Amino acid sequence: NDELLKTFDKSIEEAWKKLHSILPRWVYIQYESNAKAFKGIEARIKKCDWYDDIKDQFEEMKKSITELCNLRTEVARQVVRRARRRSSYELQTEFHEKKAEHLIEDYQEVEENLPRESAATRLPSSPEDILSNLPFLSPEIQKELQRPDMMEFLAEHVKKHFPPIPEEDEIILQDEDAAPPEEPKLDRDPEVYQEEDIGPFDDSAEMPVFNVDRMRARLIFFVRLVNPVYGYRELDAKFKENGEWYVCGRCLLWKHTKPPGIQVKSKIYTNFMRHLYEMHTPWEDLRIQMITSNPKEFKCPSNLCTYMADSVDAIFDHCLEGECPEKELFLRIHRACIKKRKRDDEAERAARK
Repeated sequence: NDELLKTFDKSIEEAWKKLHSILPRWVYIQYESNAKAFKGIEARIKKCDWYDDIKDQFEEMKKSITELCNLRTEVARQVVRRARRRSSYELQTEFHEKKAEHLIEDYQEVEENLPRESAATRLPSSPEDILSNLPFLSPEIQKELQRPDMMEFLAEHVKKHFPPIPEEDEIILQDEDAAPPEEPKLDRDPEVYQEEDIGPFDDSAEMPVFNVDRMRARLIFFVRLVNPVYGYRELDAKFKENGEWYVCGRCLLWKHTKPPGIQVKSKIYTNFMRHLYEMHTPWEDLRIQMITSNPKEFKCPSNLCTYMADSVDAIFDHCLEGECPEKELFLRIHRACIKKRKRDDEAERAARK
């Protein structure tokens, strides 16, 4: 059954690839690959001039994908129903088999024990019982903690090395002119302890391990901690300035290269963040570098190339398949973005299962 579902998933994925091959890139970027997305896709592309050229092909692929999705859903439901029936049948069979083993005396014993207090409600009477029952302790340690002299040793150790902490409401007054109190001489190993002053700590002769300015490292660490907070505050301030709309600044930078049908603003924070995450990849944001003074002309985003074209898609094709001197770089960027998108789609599909 799992293999059959995997076969359906693969067929649906291949069908979506064929559909995306006849549609613009923004459809793949903006919409998920599931049957529910057809309503939004169809509403958008019907407004485009080229829709009549692909209408029949689109309808045929849409019908094929919808049928595959419906078949997969029905198969998945059958698998779940069979599993539930099998599980229910096995439980009932097991119950009837064990039921014959119980005698009337067993039921009477259960009824007599019901009013009694359960052992689970009684707390351990001693600290060693609590310690010895901790699940993360090894059996050897649990056995040692059950020794009667072990708790006495621990209690003496705490009294000796950890003096009691004053209560919060207890005020200790000290004379400012009085000499500092002497540190109590505890029983310490003379080999690792000496009373005389050994001077300030000096590690100048030690081998440097962290070859970075410590203050700079602290600043970087602090910035990384607070950056999300300041970012959200700035976004919230702009949201209020724009009449409680999240406006995409990256889309505004795209200017006339923005594909048709893309929403520049949103009322919902999650939709806005998803738009930023899915639309403004390093590959798609290359549009900003394609803009020229002439709105009908576009240039290659590479500073080493002088190629010009009359459309954004033509420039993208040139970057991947043309004679661009930085073709390898653009190929790596494109592959990385596609790979990440596929990984996200697979994770979302797995979560829906």
